[in-house]
Amino acid sequence: MCYRDFTPTTDLALRQPEIAHLANEELEPYDLAFQQARNDRAGGAQLVYTMLQTGELVIADTCQNVMRAIESRVHDKKEPLKVEKVVGDPYDDVWDALRYALYSHHEPEKKPLEMRVQDRLNAIVKGDEARGIPPDPTTAMVQYQRIMREEREDEEPGYYGGGARRRFQQMRRRRGRR
Repeated sequence: MCYRDFTPTTDLALRQPEIAHLANEELEPYDLAFQQARNDRAGGAQLVYTMLQTGELVIADTCQNVMRAIESRVHDKKEPLKVEKVVGDPYDDVWDALRYALYSHHEPEKKPLEMRVQDRLNAIVKGDEARGIPPDPTTAMVQYQRIMREEREDEEPGYYGGGARRRFQQMRRRRGRR
């Protein structure tokens, strides 16, 4: 079974965290959970437009409401990085849904596991004179397994709400790891 996060468009987790917590407890047996949406209007708008420009986001011809929402947005006069909020405009809700979906679940590209581990090991091998840490290749080799484990764990999905530690352990057991 696959673990999924949902971003409530009503900002349930932000406005009423106790309700989001109760909802997460009900969804827990199904490996589902709500996560708090990222509500940065300027950052979300920049991400949408950047993804459109780079081709990471392509809108299908059948998504007419999404196309109209994007085409009808104007920059906020007071804060030019943001898109102006138009109360009562149905396309404003479509825009917000697109922005929430992309911005709440988009993560910058990560370096491959091997490169992240190598970077951390190189930092230990070279040391850091500014912080008074001498070069130490022996410690780097001793720390290799710990660094590898931490970087692998960093790739695991995150959980939100109560009982996170227990759900994480259950997920690991199902995958055959302890």
